[in-house]
Amino acid sequence: VEDKDDYYVSASFLAPYKRTDLVIKAFNEMPSKRLVVVGEGQQSAHLRALAGPNVTFSGFLPRKEYVETLARAKAMVFAGCEDFGIALAEAQACGTPLIAFGRGGAVDIVKRLGSSPEPTGVLFKAQTVDCLKDAVELFEENAATITPRACARNAARFSQENFDHAILDALGFVQGLHAIP
Repeated sequence: VEDKDDYYVSASFLAPYKRTDLVIKAFNEMPSKRLVVVGEGQQSAHLRALAGPNVTFSGFLPRKEYVETLARAKAMVFAGCEDFGIALAEAQACGTPLIAFGRGGAVDIVKRLGSSPEPTGVLFKAQTVDCLKDAVELFEENAATITPRACARNAARFSQENFDHAILDALGFVQGLHAIP
C-alpha cells in the first residue's frame, strides 16, 4: 500500500520475550504518535494497563484485517529478538517498513537505512526506550527513502518459490539436468 495511515503497528503474541512492553513505554513518551497493538497473549491485561491514550489494542485479527492493518501502517515496530520473525517478513510483504531491534532475524530481514540503496527499515542497537524512540525519529526523518515497493521486493526473498529453489539447489538439483520425482 503506497498510501499509509498515520499509525505504527506492533503485532505479535503478547508474551514477555516479544518486548511489546518496551514498544508501549516508548510510545507513551511520544504522545503525538499513534500505536496499534495487534495480538493477544499472557501479557494482554498488563500491557493494556501500561498503555497511554495514544496506544490502542485490536486484539486478535482475522487474516484479512491483519494484512490490511499491516499494510496501512506507517511502520511496524518490533523490540523482541526472534530467530526469524515471520511477522516482520509479513509486514515487508505488505509494503510496510520496519523499526526493529537489531538482533536475530531482523538483521537478515531489514535492509538497514544507510546500508542499502533500497532501505526497508531502521534497526536499533539496544532494547531501551531511548534507543527505540531514536529509531522512530530516524525513521520519520528518512521515511521518504523507504518505499513500500522496496519493502515488498525485499520480502520476495522469503517467498515459497525462492525457498523451493534454494532447497533444490542445496540438494544438487540443477534445473534441466535432474528430473524431480
